[in-house]
Amino acid sequence: MEELKPGDQFCPHCGYEPDSDIQPPNALKRDTLLRDRYYIGNVIGQGGFGITYVGWDLTLEMKVAIKEYFPSGSATRTNSLSNQIQWDFTGNGKANWSEGMERFLKEARKMAKLDSVPAIVRVRDAF
Repeated sequence: MEELKPGDQFCPHCGYEPDSDIQPPNALKRDTLLRDRYYIGNVIGQGGFGITYVGWDLTLEMKVAIKEYFPSGSATRTNSLSNQIQWDFTGNGKANWSEGMERFLKEARKMAKLDSVPAIVRVRDAF
């Protein structure tokens, strides 16, 4: 993420086009601030386990990837104007959520231990 210059039609670094401001309906809103540190940008990937965004780390002043735990079928946003998540805890939903979150954090911990491998994305934080 870089600051756009006046008159820029798109970002020369990431290709973001301000006039095509379309995020998937279940994604966090662009410019959401997480933990007073990370700004959310565009969605760059989405799967059954979560949503990945390009982001900006205010502390380190660098572009980062942010992966949100958002299991398909169990989580929805309450509406397009909100970042609130509505969880489906019917049946085994609560247990499935807990197990999924633990797997999500376990994956982050494993990835963090591989920070010296050049071909693997470096994990800087997990929450």
